[in-house]
Amino acid sequence: MTDIYKGNILEHNKNPRNFGSLKKPTHSGSFNNPLCGDSIIVDILVKSKKIIDIKFRGSGCAISIASSSMLYDFLKGKDLKVLKKIDKQFMEKLINVKISEGRVKCLMFPVNSLNNILNI
Repeated sequence: MTDIYKGNILEHNKNPRNFGSLKKPTHSGSFNNPLCGDSIIVDILVKSKKIIDIKFRGSGCAISIASSSMLYDFLKGKDLKVLKKIDKQFMEKLINVKISEGRVKCLMFPVNSLNNILNI
């Protein structure tokens, strides 16, 4: 087992936070990464330009599920402007793992999903 599949990645993949759906999201969308097989649906509740709640459901590799779990937990209560500052370095710090270039799409999958939903 490589280092990327230890600790918090495995925990968040096994027990993802914010997994499920919202009853009345203000924004919703589905996304997939055909190269890796990741596929999620994201529901977001935004009020006054703040992310009030966010949920996702679907399947994917450990990195995409864990990064979705951790990012969406971090974003609750944050202003939408925060999304513009999230890049690879931010995500690596968030999940506390250095990701190889071949797995960057998995790491950035939840970020790209949100940017597409919210047209950022």
